[in-house]
Amino acid sequence: PPEEEAELAAVRALVNEFDRAVVVAQQSDFGRRVADHFGETFRLGGGQVIARTEYAAGEFDHTETLEALLEIDRSRERIARLEQVLGSDVASEPRRRTDFDLVFLAARGGDGRQIMPQLRFLGVEPRPVYATSDIWPGGNVGGDLDGIQLPVAPWMLQEGEPARQRLRAE
Repeated sequence: PPEEEAELAAVRALVNEFDRAVVVAQQSDFGRRVADHFGETFRLGGGQVIARTEYAAGEFDHTETLEALLEIDRSRERIARLEQVLGSDVASEPRRRTDFDLVFLAARGGDGRQIMPQLRFLGVEPRPVYATSDIWPGGNVGGDLDGIQLPVAPWMLQEGEPARQRLRAE
């Protein structure tokens, strides 16, 4: 079940010595349940969820939601206040928050393929992104989901010995 996979993701993050997470969850019962299970397990292991946001499923552009989570919008506001005080333009680049170790993404396949590239664009990498296997719709999905860490059975992999064994069995 996705709730158990969320718990596994939290345990893996803790084993990897990460202790501060931001959570992006689908605005649904599924998203809330999965994010809650991740958060509870993560906190029990000594981790802290420092920010959490929900996104509307099926939308293509989640930039506003993700920028708020990553506090890029606050950075833009600081720049605007500085320009107002100085009375001139300031050459600057908005920056995202840096106080987190990982992102947990409680999303399903189509949404994950929209959100992950946007997270990359907003500079989340090199921080890891964890998810449940619900994010992977199966088959080849291109590079949109590359780098996401998720629990999958070995026979679901597309490369390596487990994949060769699966192909022989098929």
